[in-house]
Amino acid sequence: LRRRSARWLRKRYGGKFGEWAYRGAAPRIFVEEMLMQDGRPIAKEYKFHVSNGRTAYVYAARQDEHGNEQKCHFDRDGQYSPAPPGSGAQWARIELPPSFQRMRDFAVTLTAPFDHMRCDLYEIDGEIYFSEFSVYP
Repeated sequence: LRRRSARWLRKRYGGKFGEWAYRGAAPRIFVEEMLMQDGRPIAKEYKFHVSNGRTAYVYAARQDEHGNEQKCHFDRDGQYSPAPPGSGAQWARIELPPSFQRMRDFAVTLTAPFDHMRCDLYEIDGEIYFSEFSVYP
């Protein structure tokens, strides 16, 4: 664990994709409780892209039974966006939870101090859980 975590701490983020805001971030290890659903790590995540207090779109992702990521996009109102050309097998329609509107409102409230922010959320049985903020899509 010490060798692996030392390797993680040596890695710097931001250069590969031009994400300049990560350059000055001090490397740290952050440990948090894993969210579980039905005895397995939660499989679905919802990423709300909010600009100037308005959700622009939502990216939904899930892990299939083989651990492969599947994804799709929705507009701000939860309308499914068809797969773009060439998106392949990774694109799959993911159902939005009944709490979608509350999740969207929650994301807008949390990101209010920023001109743009991605707010990642999970949902388990109607309960909403915060995952992370990101300044990059």
